[in-house]
Amino acid sequence: MMLLTHIAMMGWIPFILGLFLVLKPRRAVMVGFIMAMLFLPNNSYLIPKLIDYTKFTAASMGLLLGACLFDWRTITNFRPHWVDLPVVLWCIVPFISSMVNDTGLYDYYGFYDGMSISLYQTFVWGVPYFLGRVYITDHQAMKELTIGLVIAALVYTPLCWFEIRMSPVLHNLTYGFTQHSFLQTRRVGGWRPMVFMQHGIALGMFMGMSALTATWLWRSKNIKKIGILSIGMVALYLIFTTIMIKSFFAIVLMFTGIIGYYSVKVLRHPLPLLVLIAIVPLYQFARASGSFTGESLVNVTEHVFGENRSGSLKYRLDNEDIIIEHAVSAKPWLGWGTWGDYLVDDHTVPDGMWVIALGKYGIVGLTALTLTLLTGPTLMLLGLHRKYLNLPDAAPALILTTMMILYSYDCLMNSFPSAIFGLICGGVACVGRLYWIPQHNRQSWIQILTWRLLRRKRQLPAQRH
Repeated sequence: MMLLTHIAMMGWIPFILGLFLVLKPRRAVMVGFIMAMLFLPNNSYLIPKLIDYTKFTAASMGLLLGACLFDWRTITNFRPHWVDLPVVLWCIVPFISSMVNDTGLYDYYGFYDGMSISLYQTFVWGVPYFLGRVYITDHQAMKELTIGLVIAALVYTPLCWFEIRMSPVLHNLTYGFTQHSFLQTRRVGGWRPMVFMQHGIALGMFMGMSALTATWLWRSKNIKKIGILSIGMVALYLIFTTIMIKSFFAIVLMFTGIIGYYSVKVLRHPLPLLVLIAIVPLYQFARASGSFTGESLVNVTEHVFGENRSGSLKYRLDNEDIIIEHAVSAKPWLGWGTWGDYLVDDHTVPDGMWVIALGKYGIVGLTALTLTLLTGPTLMLLGLHRKYLNLPDAAPALILTTMMILYSYDCLMNSFPSAIFGLICGGVACVGRLYWIPQHNRQSWIQILTWRLLRRKRQLPAQRH
């Protein structure tokens, strides 16, 4: 491990504080999370009975400290809302599960370890969500975030193409170690890059969602250019790059999001996205109850994408079955705790975040995770009136909402927590709740018609002051 690794990790918090000196707090938060995800090493410093210091906890610590030091008034203006309850439960459920499993027979269960895991979960999920609730509060902020994601993907593409050609070596060359098994980087006669992310799957997901973002901004005519580049050319370039990264599920999710855009545009109704939301808990229930084994899904995958992809899916589902049976039969409500008891044996390999949550924290933890990911998108789609769906100003909100829905699908197959999705989750929940207006406060059709006649340009209610 090179000295640069320690310098990057220990110097990140001072660097974040410097961002607040040169950028507006909202943009400092966005840039801080994106840069940490893209460039910090995948290293972890173990602080016993306190917290693991990783790239995401470093980003959250620095940005929370910077916000408190340089923008205290905005932080103190935050008011809790019932929409925040799922993420609060998701952050404290590791402590509850650890205390329930503290039988006195194991040293790794109890108060201190429960607090440590809950603290880690708070910095990986809770703090990004909180900063999203504080700073991603309107459609202008959402637009800035979507543009920031596209710019970040453009900056990252040369590094992706380098590793597509030369193999995933940048993390090793820069920081002195490889973040994941090199054996999993060979795909379809070429290389699947990782750059500085946890895995090639995480990189594919980020690039796929950025390509989706650029496509939606292009087709909705929200923006025309990124600098001197046409947004249409940027979108096509990012789509092509995502395909060449060879992350199968990320490619499927990217095109699912693009189809979702055209479905909403044609139908002028968010029904397709609402159906996608409903499938997630239905899939979890069907798998946990044993009513869906996944064999039909494996057969479809083999027929469409080949034996290699279907074999990978079958391996995931077989391991899920072991974890599900172990958790549901013995400790269904609060699970086995954070440590390895939920894995049954050393040969069990969990992949999906949802089944890990079920095994570790039971039904309570899985419910908290699912509601954290999907409450904001549900409020957004049910509250945003149909007449606003095709407005260019609504595109960023729909983009980020779709990204959270697709990330929840990624969590069914993979487990790569990312603070940037926590930030998006908080922003979508904040803006989505603004549309959840009590019936007696809604405008009548006469008020809406008069307002539209008197205004030359329509604006979303969340942008009117």
